[in-house]
Amino acid sequence: MPKYRYGAVRVYRRGKTWWIDYYHDGNRVRESADTCDKSEARRLLQERMGQIAEGRYGGPRADRVTLVDLARGLLDDYKTNGRKTLSDVKIRINLNLFPFFGKRRRAQSLTSTDVRSYISERQVTGS
Repeated sequence: MPKYRYGAVRVYRRGKTWWIDYYHDGNRVRESADTCDKSEARRLLQERMGQIAEGRYGGPRADRVTLVDLARGLLDDYKTNGRKTLSDVKIRINLNLFPFFGKRRRAQSLTSTDVRSYISERQVTGS
């Protein structure tokens, strides 16, 4: 675990909500723990520090990525690489994925069960 100056990693309260404060890649990160329980905030801080130490931490913004953001990235990739099926992918995203999962759903909340149910529904409808 990297060494930090005193007070670099902490849990503090703003109003009734606990927040965590830590450094990642030399940048200060302040993140709401979304809890009124200090021990739960400490657990979240320890989890974040463990992710950083193991190299699995994607940053605080990784939790906020939605399906719209992923679709936008996919379409940008298709445009950049000049793929001929760009219009087909747009249609499939708008007619199939968004109606089933919703546009504003966070990507991190998707589970393998969600994907399996999507596949089975598509197989039942025959599309």
